[in-house]
Amino acid sequence: MNLRITPQINKVFPGFTLGAVILKNINNEKQFSITRQLLTGVSAEKKNLLSKNGLELSPGIATWRRYLESFGVNTEKHPPLIERIFRAFSKSEITFYTAVEDFLNYFALKYEMPVWGIDIDELCGDLELGFATGNEPFVLRGSAKLVPPENGEVVYRDKAGAISRMWNTYESERTAIMPFTKNICVFAENAGILGVEKLKNIIKEIGALISKYCGGSAESYILGDTVFEIDLGVAGKTGITDASFSPDPKRIALQQKFLKGPLRPPIKLWVIKHGKKIEKKPKTAEPKPAKEEKKQNKAETKLIKDEIYELLKNAVKKTFPEMPAIPGFVVEVPKDQRFGDYSSNAAMVLAKILKTNPREIFNQLENNIEKTPCISKISFAEPGFINFSIDKTWLEKELSKIAFEEKQYWKLNIGGGENVIVDFSSPNIAKPLGIHHLLSTVIGQALINIYRFIGYNALGLNYLGDWGTQFGKLITAYKTWGDKEKLTHEPINEMLKLYVKFHDEAEKDKSLENKAREEFKKLEDKDKENIKIWEWFKELSLKDIQKTYDKLGGVHFDIYAPESFYNDKMAEVLDEGKQKGIFIEGEGGALIVKFDDPSFSPYLVQKSDGATLYSTRDLASIKHRLKEWNPSKLIYVVDKSQSLYFKQLFKTAELLGWTKTAEFIHVDFGRMSFKDSKMSTRKGNIVLLDEVLDEAIEKAKAVIEQKNPKLSAKEKSVIARAVGIGAVKYNILSQNRTTDIVFDWSKMLSLESNSASYLQYTYTRAMSILRKSKEKQEKEKPESQISIFDAPAAGNEHEDEEKEFLTARLAIKFPEYIVESAEQNKPNILTNYLYELAQNFNAFYHTTPVLQSKDPSQRKTRLALTGAVAKIISTGLNLLGIECTEKM
Repeated sequence: MNLRITPQINKVFPGFTLGAVILKNINNEKQFSITRQLLTGVSAEKKNLLSKNGLELSPGIATWRRYLESFGVNTEKHPPLIERIFRAFSKSEITFYTAVEDFLNYFALKYEMPVWGIDIDELCGDLELGFATGNEPFVLRGSAKLVPPENGEVVYRDKAGAISRMWNTYESERTAIMPFTKNICVFAENAGILGVEKLKNIIKEIGALISKYCGGSAESYILGDTVFEIDLGVAGKTGITDASFSPDPKRIALQQKFLKGPLRPPIKLWVIKHGKKIEKKPKTAEPKPAKEEKKQNKAETKLIKDEIYELLKNAVKKTFPEMPAIPGFVVEVPKDQRFGDYSSNAAMVLAKILKTNPREIFNQLENNIEKTPCISKISFAEPGFINFSIDKTWLEKELSKIAFEEKQYWKLNIGGGENVIVDFSSPNIAKPLGIHHLLSTVIGQALINIYRFIGYNALGLNYLGDWGTQFGKLITAYKTWGDKEKLTHEPINEMLKLYVKFHDEAEKDKSLENKAREEFKKLEDKDKENIKIWEWFKELSLKDIQKTYDKLGGVHFDIYAPESFYNDKMAEVLDEGKQKGIFIEGEGGALIVKFDDPSFSPYLVQKSDGATLYSTRDLASIKHRLKEWNPSKLIYVVDKSQSLYFKQLFKTAELLGWTKTAEFIHVDFGRMSFKDSKMSTRKGNIVLLDEVLDEAIEKAKAVIEQKNPKLSAKEKSVIARAVGIGAVKYNILSQNRTTDIVFDWSKMLSLESNSASYLQYTYTRAMSILRKSKEKQEKEKPESQISIFDAPAAGNEHEDEEKEFLTARLAIKFPEYIVESAEQNKPNILTNYLYELAQNFNAFYHTTPVLQSKDPSQRKTRLALTGAVAKIISTGLNLLGIECTEKM
């Protein structure tokens, strides 16, 4: 079957081009958190277009209105598809659909153009985009009502009738995408707004993203430029019309299964302007206890050291029943593995209380420590440590589960579903993202991923700087020297030029500063013209900023909370502070907070002229976040130069009585310095993040070209992006965030040092072993199981066994390092663990035969270790926001 555009379309609508993406053999049954995150982010970005004036600013919506009105459609009653999508995502509660449909809605919002698709297996003959004849039957999606298309309207149709009404406004039930749909044609409809090259890039992006998550293959085409017909590559159906359309029982059963089952829960989308919340937790009347023990679900992973702690605690109760309370002791991993896998100071703590020696305590406790499958040996070491060794048989079974079970092995619920808000990135509108935004963005997203992995409902919040006197300056500059066309084409660069020009001119003409203050005052007073310009600046800025986030990859925000949102919430905070006697009058009538700590200077919350400050908005934001989400933690990822400010902010919140139910955390980090002094930018003293990322990808390409020139150009491009961007992120996350971070290209892209490239290469090597083994394993007859630790190996048997066992012992501790990373809010704890694991695995791989092992059972168990390491490295890097590739 073919897809074609009739020649009349381009005569009536010159400039129209159609991007078509043919997706084959996809799996549309799963849902992905990425679709929710993408839609949440782009919906927030577009929120300023949801008002009438805002919608008119969208050239895509305006043009499609004209298209439909040209053949008599009342667009107030029947708005075009792209406008309907915008309005649907302005609602406070939104139902997410299948993965493919969610991706298509994301692209429609992102590029402000109709992007939709059909199940091409349900087509009857060729599909044509042309003018209706007035007799095509049509069944509206979600309804059995027949609505015949009118003469003159544009429709997609096959031999059985129309599959769309009013061009793309309404979709037919007959070809609707379902979770079980396998073959799809996506339409990206360009109403003459985009160039052909831009449209090509968009449809390639659509195909690549959907294929990445849903599998299958993707082919992209442009119709209406030089090509007007393509082959869809499917047979379709015959003998069905829309008038007689009745889904077969199998399709109905599948539809009911997927649309009413657990795959389609309603999801609440919260966008700051619309006032809806994300999973609001009930407010507790009393403060939470400092440490609250949670019941362990049988289906959840229990940390081994927690299990050992429980064994010791129970043994203490049995051995010393007269003791009124269990004393505090710890279980940790000893630095020297000769002392076992876990070690506790319980004997020393008890010996001090009971006035005896630690060995005597151990002798009494030993018989009361319950036996468990994961522990093979309990021993004592001076001066008083109780050491525990992991059982080899248990360890081997667990590694096989990690390697070969498709479902997620680790199910951690440390957080118990509690809300955690991570405030990170938070750039200023109308300015480009610089290298200084990189640390907050990368660290913040890694912490969100880590917190979610251990059972918290972590919410990423972007506290956008969209208010202040700088907007008075920018509005003044735009009204004086601005060019709307240039600003629309290259928004951030033009805004930066205008901002710089204002300061240059203000040095010559001092009256400009007064004009800027007047323009900002007009903005504060809700002057319609200035509000419209300000909203437009924000919309253009967010679009540009999102491009950089997209390039960085894996950065998603659940909440966009601009400073301006809190303008009407500060008065309530000021009143509360004055009533409680926390905000007192300072010099000139200003409102300040005074602290008992002499190292804290007074905290200004209102100027003497009544103006509020950043600090006032920060307090308003805290009050709002606590009320709306009742988080157990409020985390701010901001550089260490703001340490004093956050101490003042948190202390003020404490004095106001707001800190009883939440922990306030400032995740600080050092400055970034460059080992390569040549790091610079054509934009002056701002090192642009875009330029750094582009340079990272180019440097990675050069390394790949040198190491593996036989790869295809497409493979090199994909790998270069994963390696280059991964190198930048890992370089930040692998260093202790509290120290200054050094940007070193040579180390970042090294395949031998502690780098993303080293870990990615280790993963690639492990996956290569697993791939090569598959065919060989299928041919060989299975034999009796042999332990990987006890099986004979080539070379030095003892050394080989030690390397295997060291790698395995470290692998099983993976979740504990994730938990520790969260407890200390330091991703470098996880990176150090992954690097140590990779080193151990490579030492094992270089000396111990895996594929060349003569015994099939021995080979299988060694492959289990290889598979477990691959899965751990992949999972760990994913938590850090770094991609793995199976080739390098």
